[in-house]
Amino acid sequence: MANFEIESRENWGELHRLIDEYFTHYNGYIFRGQADAAWSLESSLTRAIRKNYPATTDIGEIVKNHRYAFRENIRGRSSLHLDHATDDELWALGQHFGLYTPLLDWSRSPYVALFFSLFGEAGSGRRALWALLESDIQSLWPRKVKNKHLRIVRPLSHDNPRLVSQNGLFLDVPVGESADALVIKAKPTEYVTLYKIDFPDSIRNDVIAALNNMNINHASLFQDVSGSALFANFQLEIEPHLEAGRDHGFKNEF
Repeated sequence: MANFEIESRENWGELHRLIDEYFTHYNGYIFRGQADAAWSLESSLTRAIRKNYPATTDIGEIVKNHRYAFRENIRGRSSLHLDHATDDELWALGQHFGLYTPLLDWSRSPYVALFFSLFGEAGSGRRALWALLESDIQSLWPRKVKNKHLRIVRPLSHDNPRLVSQNGLFLDVPVGESADALVIKAKPTEYVTLYKIDFPDSIRNDVIAALNNMNINHASLFQDVSGSALFANFQLEIEPHLEAGRDHGFKNEF
């Protein structure tokens, strides 16, 4: 069986049906939403190094210095005990506050991940929901493999409460690599290891409105003042779409 499959859906009804059909009973997948279906599954640190150090031959040293700079910069500004903090804990904390890291945010909920695919520009005109079979990560890349492997990171610190409300976890992707490329190059698996499910940007408002009915919105996922503000913005922006649907007799495409 192919490790990687692409599925395309054209309306909310088709997309909703696929998610329920594929992942309700096969619930070992984790999920990530990306605003542009053309993007690979590569980290912010990979993109930053490629942009700023295009000719480098020593990625490892750049990563090490970047992590050390962050450790130095947060002295006295975090509850993290820096004398004992692991690299994973440092990266996880930095991810929460916008640091370039080798981590990608994932969720155990496909609908939470779908929500995050709806924000940002979709330059290709299509957005994407990714699904990765968690059990394949360990079988394809055992711990004894030191390089070019994917790894789940579950930080235990209390510095990222959003991770709990979003049912979240991180995927550590080797700097300079993308998760989808590593999956494609891996040995064949019994089940599909990675799905990319793309859909048109034109149905964005339909999906946002439907997820809001599931109580998946900024207020539920960001349980702080910023989430409340973003949810108020959403309510302002979505009302014309809802009103147009009411005026034209909205038809659910199931």
